[in-house]
Amino acid sequence: MRYMHTIEIEAETEKLLFTLAKKDSELLVDIASTLPKIPCFENQDPLTLQKAMRDEWH
Repeated sequence: MRYMHTIEIEAETEKLLFTLAKKDSELLVDIASTLPKIPCFENQDPLTLQKAMRDEWH
């Protein structure tokens, strides 16, 4: 059985929640593209390196 709950919030809180809900959230991929480049990965794919390391463990 489902119940509906009603809460009361102040007008200021309501405005803040409404504003936050309208904001675009950043995607992790967008954040990652702004990170500094790591020199040791310059000439190789980090994911390929990670897979090779995992394969060594198993």
